[in-house]
Amino acid sequence: MIAAIAALALAVLGGTVATYGYDPGAPPASRPFTGAATGLVALAAVGLLAGFLVGPTTTSVVLATAAVAAPLGLLAVPAIRDAALDDLAATATYARRLGPIRLTALTAGLVAAAVATWLVVDRMMIEGPNGISTGFVNNLGDLPFHLQAIASMGWAGNVPPEDPTYAGAAFTYPFLADYLSAMFLMVGASLRESILLPNLTLALALGGTLVRFGWAITRDRIAGWLTPVLVVLGGGLGWIVLFEDARAGGGLLATLASPPHDYTIVGDSVWRWGNAITTLLVPQRSLLLGLPLTVVGFTLFWYALRPAVSAAARRQRTIRLGVAGLATGALVLGHTHSFVVLLGTGFMLGLLFAEWRDGRWRGWVVYLAATAVVAAPFALLLVADSSASAGTFFGIEIGWDRGETDPVTFWLLNTGLFIPLLAAALLAGRLPGTGERPLVNGRLLRFWLPFMAWFLIPNVVKLAPWTWDNIKVLYYWWVGSAPLVALVIAALWRARSLGVPRVASRTVAIVAVLALTLAGSLDVWRAVGGGTEYGQFDADAVAFAERVRREVPADALVLHAPTWNPPVYLTGRRSLLGYPGWIWAHGLPYADRERDIGLMYAGGPQAERLLRDWEVEYVEVTPIEHAMLEVDEEYFAGFPVVAQVGDYVLYRVVR
Repeated sequence: MIAAIAALALAVLGGTVATYGYDPGAPPASRPFTGAATGLVALAAVGLLAGFLVGPTTTSVVLATAAVAAPLGLLAVPAIRDAALDDLAATATYARRLGPIRLTALTAGLVAAAVATWLVVDRMMIEGPNGISTGFVNNLGDLPFHLQAIASMGWAGNVPPEDPTYAGAAFTYPFLADYLSAMFLMVGASLRESILLPNLTLALALGGTLVRFGWAITRDRIAGWLTPVLVVLGGGLGWIVLFEDARAGGGLLATLASPPHDYTIVGDSVWRWGNAITTLLVPQRSLLLGLPLTVVGFTLFWYALRPAVSAAARRQRTIRLGVAGLATGALVLGHTHSFVVLLGTGFMLGLLFAEWRDGRWRGWVVYLAATAVVAAPFALLLVADSSASAGTFFGIEIGWDRGETDPVTFWLLNTGLFIPLLAAALLAGRLPGTGERPLVNGRLLRFWLPFMAWFLIPNVVKLAPWTWDNIKVLYYWWVGSAPLVALVIAALWRARSLGVPRVASRTVAIVAVLALTLAGSLDVWRAVGGGTEYGQFDADAVAFAERVRREVPADALVLHAPTWNPPVYLTGRRSLLGYPGWIWAHGLPYADRERDIGLMYAGGPQAERLLRDWEVEYVEVTPIEHAMLEVDEEYFAGFPVVAQVGDYVLYRVVR
C-alpha cells in the first residue's frame, strides 16, 4: 500500500505544480484539487501507455509515476518557484486575517467535509469476517463488475483489455478509472485499497474543483461554497415521504436516525432523480474520475472566454484551451458521456461567444488538436473489434424516465426548488421589481446556455439502452446550473435590495438549502450511518477466490452462472458471460451465451460439445450455480477438482 500511496501523492503533487503553467491566477487553495483531478487521470493514461509498451507490471507504474511527477521539476524555474512561495504566503496571510474564531470555524467545516467524504468512501467496499459487502444498494451490482475489471488488468495482465465479463470481445467500456486502481494492485495494494485510495482523492478533488468553478463564474464566495453542496447532496421533494414514515414508524426523530428507505429514488414511484453520491459517484467509478476533470474543463473555458487584449493574455488563453483539450480527450476512456458533454459545451460556447472573430478561433484549433491527439487512440481502443450494437444506445424517449407522470410535474417533484430558483436567478433584474441589475449578467447567461442543452437533449433522445442512464448527461445540467441557484441563495442570505428583514430573508435561504438537500442527505446518511449493508461475497467465496487466483492461469476462461457475484470476479479470470444487466447496458448480445451456459451445467453430450466450442477451461460449481441453474453433479464429478472451499468447487475441464 505504501507504494500505491507514493504513486498517488506524486501524481497529485505533479498535477498541482503543473497548474502554475496553465492556470497562473488560480486561488492557491484550489490548486491541489485541480492537481488531483488532472494528476490521477494523467497517471492512469500514461500508465496505460506504459502497460502497452512494457506490460502491466510494477515497472510500468514506476515509469508512469515518474512521468506525471515530472512537473515538480518546474519548481526549479524561478518564476514558478516564486509563485508557489507567494501562494503559501498568501494562504498564511489569509488565515491570519480570518481571526481565531472564523479560522476555527473554517477548519472545522473542512475537517467535517473530509470526514464525511471518508465515511462515504469507506462504505463503498466493506471487508469483514463475513466476507465482502457494500453500504450502498446501488453499488450491489456495480462493485463486482469493477472488481473483476480491476483484478483482470492488475492481477491477470489483461492489457490491451479484453472484456472480462464477455470473453472474446474488446472491452468497450471507459475503463480508465479501473485501470488506475489496477496500477495500485500491481504495486501491492489490496482490492479494497486500490478502490479506496483513488476514490477518496477524487471525491475530495470534486469538492474543491466545484468550489472553484462556482466561485469563478459567479465571483461570489457563498455561491462557491454552496455549489458542491447542491451538486452532491441535491435531490427533489422525496423528503415529504419522511413525514408519512414518521407517522408509521415511531416518530420523526426515530425515522431520521434510521431512515427505512431512500428518498431520491423511491420504489416504483415518481421519484427517479437519484442522489449524486448514492446513485452516481459511488457505483459509477468512471463518473467519479470524469466529473472533476470535466469541471476543470468548464473552468478553463470560462477563463479562456475572457477578452484577451495583450499578446501574453492571448498566449495564456491558448494554453488554457490546449490543456482543456487534453482533458477532453482523456475523457473518451475516462467517462465517455463526460467527453461528449465537455466537447459539446466547448462547441456551443464557441458559437455563443462568436469565437470565430478577431483571430480567437486559433485557440479553439489548438483545443481540437489537443483533444484529437488523446481522443483518437483512446476511441480506437474502445471501438476496435467492438461487438456492441450502436442501435441500442439511441432512440426517442420524451420526458426521460417519467413513466405516466406529465413532464412538468415530474421534474418539479424530482428537483424540488431547484428549477424555480434557477428561473429566479435567470430572471432577477430582468423583470420589473426584481432588482436594479440582473443577478446573472449577460456573459454568465451565455456561458450557462449550453448546460440547458444537457437538460433538453436527454429529455427527448435516449442515449443508452437503459433510459435512466440518460442521467449521466442530465446531471451536467444540474452541475452547470448549481452555481446560479447558489447565487440566488447567497442573495437571500445577504438580503440586499429585497425589501424584507434580514432575519426573514436568511430564514428563507436556510429553508431553501434544506429543501434542496434533505432528500439526498437522508440517502447518504442511511448508507454511511451503518443502517444498510448488502452482502456481495461471503467468507467462503472470498477464500475460494484466493485459491482460484493461485491455482488457475491468469488468462483462463471460467464458466459460472450469469449473475452479479460469482467468486471468480475477485480473481480477474475471464468470464464467458457476466451479469446480463451489465452486458445489455453495454449494447452486447447475451441470449445465446446465457442459454448455452444453462445447457453446459445440465451435463451430458451437449454440454461436452458446448464446453469445447466455447473453449471453457474451468467450471465453477457453487451455491450460486445451484440456486440459478440445474447442475448435473454426476457429470462434473468426472472432472478434476482444482480448488474447493466449503460448497465452492472449481473443476478443470478435461478434453
